[in-house]
Amino acid sequence: MNTMNERLKFARRNAGFRFAKTAAERMGMKTTTYFSHENGQNKFDRSWANRYAEAFGCDPVWLLTGKGEPPTPGENDMNDAPITDTDANAGGIDFELMEQAIRAADLTITGYGGEVSLEKRDRLIKLHYANLLKLRSLNVVVNG
Repeated sequence: MNTMNERLKFARRNAGFRFAKTAAERMGMKTTTYFSHENGQNKFDRSWANRYAEAFGCDPVWLLTGKGEPPTPGENDMNDAPITDTDANAGGIDFELMEQAIRAADLTITGYGGEVSLEKRDRLIKLHYANLLKLRSLNVVVNG
């Protein structure tokens, strides 16, 4: 792993993201931007390295320079998996409901000052999604 893009790809896979597209979407960024960083078309700066390091659980200095220790092999291989087993058994995620969950989570985050980690945002989205599924099962109409 001699280059930034090789380290970025390693960190993503180590964090349990099999697909670059999924990682980019979970970080709320354009997939083309992420792809250009991971394939080496464009270099990334410290602010991007900090964002990637937070998402992938690694050191931003290592991402940029290769100095220091690479991330240890991750145990989480589920970042590309459906939100719940119920969703997987039902044939996938309801994307309309997911969009509502994302909007609700982002409104909640904004209400608390707008600064939370990507991990906390992801958990909040999952919580809102589960709640929306529950309301649907009770035949409660939810307007997004």
